[in-house]
Amino acid sequence: TPTSAPSTRMKRWPTIALVTLLFYPSISRADRASGALEFGVEDARERFRKGVELYREGSYDAAFAEFNKAYEIAPDYRVLYNLAQVQAERHEFAAALKLIDDYLKRGEGEIAAERLEQVRTWLAQLKGRVAVLWVQCPLSAAELLIDGVPAGVLPLNTPLLLDSGVHQLQLRKPGYESVTREVTIAGGEKVLVDLPAPLELRIPSATVVSVETDFDAPDDVPNVPVAAPTPSRG
Repeated sequence: TPTSAPSTRMKRWPTIALVTLLFYPSISRADRASGALEFGVEDARERFRKGVELYREGSYDAAFAEFNKAYEIAPDYRVLYNLAQVQAERHEFAAALKLIDDYLKRGEGEIAAERLEQVRTWLAQLKGRVAVLWVQCPLSAAELLIDGVPAGVLPLNTPLLLDSGVHQLQLRKPGYESVTREVTIAGGEKVLVDLPAPLELRIPSATVVSVETDFDAPDDVPNVPVAAPTPSRG
């Protein structure tokens, strides 16, 4: 059963889903006999409880880590809802939007009507904080980085979801100069950015220097024997 949010800031988003005791499916006798699945589910429950506590105290980075670990151990679609809430509190709205979309797909037919209405309302709010970005460039197979993080290789098959704000786009490809552009996008916008083709790097050709290696020694140079080195006594 959901509980009320403990702070004014958290009231902006739907309340955290507190379903720690009944969160994961029951374990069969065969699984209990082996003990492996039981340990995994109990570990996931404990991770989930810890995530709820951290969320309540405002430790959102740590809460995300615990919820994410719980989902890795026992991937129940309901954890995606909590992960989305934490991302929203961290102002990672594009990431929250993707998680909520995944939550709705995986939980189709199982989410209660009341919760579904609440989530759809929240989804509309998140879309107002996220922009859709298309990037194109005449040069194919160039890697696109956004804020220093790899985002794909051009041409893109799908648009990118970005949080509204200022972002730095960079194109790079071996043998070419990198192209950088700063863009400012508002929530709800659909933006197309045309980047110029990077200039091909010109590597200067090597200068070949001829060196004379064959020469005759003068006849008057004495042939001096070289003594063997004396062994060190140190």
